[in-house]
Amino acid sequence: MGHAEVGGLIGSNFGYIATSYATGNIIGTGSTGTSYVLGGLVGSNYYDGSIEDCYATGDVSGVYFVGGLIGENRGSITNCYVIGSISGTSSNVGGLIGYESVTGTVVNCFWNTETCLPVTSSPAGTGKTTTEMKQQSTFTDAGWDFVGETFNGIENIWFIPQEDYPHLWWEFTNSPPVANAGDDQIVYICNEDVAEIELDGSRSTDADGDELTYWWTWEIEGAVFDANGVNPIIELPVGLHTINLSVDDGVEESEPNSCVIEVIEGIEVDLRVMPRVINRKSRMARILAVVQLPAGIGEGDIDGSFWLYPGEIEPRFRRLMTVNDSQKLFMVFDKSELMAAVPGNGAVVLEIEAQLISGRCLYGSDRIRIIRRRQGPTEQTGLRKGTRSRRNRVKRYR
Repeated sequence: MGHAEVGGLIGSNFGYIATSYATGNIIGTGSTGTSYVLGGLVGSNYYDGSIEDCYATGDVSGVYFVGGLIGENRGSITNCYVIGSISGTSSNVGGLIGYESVTGTVVNCFWNTETCLPVTSSPAGTGKTTTEMKQQSTFTDAGWDFVGETFNGIENIWFIPQEDYPHLWWEFTNSPPVANAGDDQIVYICNEDVAEIELDGSRSTDADGDELTYWWTWEIEGAVFDANGVNPIIELPVGLHTINLSVDDGVEESEPNSCVIEVIEGIEVDLRVMPRVINRKSRMARILAVVQLPAGIGEGDIDGSFWLYPGEIEPRFRRLMTVNDSQKLFMVFDKSELMAAVPGNGAVVLEIEAQLISGRCLYGSDRIRIIRRRQGPTEQTGLRKGTRSRRNRVKRYR
């Protein structure tokens, strides 16, 4: 905003301006007779001023010497265009320029006769419709140097996107993005077939600040898999996997970057749970679980505790003993905790898990039965079925 010699790029030009553009609106703020020399790109282009390969898209409004590109031109203008609305209250108002001096020259420049309204004329420049100004031939026929053609030069100054006005090619000059697939990972699983892995491409960058899209690829037994997004969650079986990431900024795709993920399976152990049949109504308060540790693994290799599932139950008591030259771990669990975790009766698979200091998992499973029945008198006293107390036998033969 301003009242004299105001432009979207500069107010007064005494030098050389090339391959530049302006998009802001220009509004004259002075009263009648003082708001003058307003242009979408430059307010005044003086005798030694030269402007070429430029454009302006903003609206311009003022009193006099008002133009879509230049308010007053005394120098030279080549290969420029404007599309903004132009309005003024004097006669020195035009689509491309407001006032053209006898020293000024305008070559191969255009203004939009449909969008520059209410202005309907210009002292210089050629008026074209919106359709014509979105056709590359309009400009190449006038000698403009576009990407992909060599007749008008090889500097590749202009580029026209599909269904759009011309743009300067440097606007599309792109710094390629850089992919970063994140750190290598070692993932341990217990009794699962696959591991769920969260990938991390958040450290990928683009120097131009463009929004990135992410494409991950990897192979499993010759089959190719892919995923999208910054942090996709994928499934990988046991083994060593190379995961490749490429990112795209909408113009160019990056070189691939990779991370290595190793999935290590757990060590299965022999688990024996006793009793084999658990009565919910019995007075028994504890359950015994016996784990035979693999050769070379002792209690000191276990990081933390064993856990019984369902219920994630921690043992109340744990002791390592050597039985027949093998290491057996005896653990006592609370029966009521297990009953709360297993509401149903019948056959139940119990699982046990622990983590080693190395990161690997120990796991085992056993099948038991859970029943629900009231205890009879003999069960309550602990006598075996078919026996009688001495007191009853004496009474019978008295």
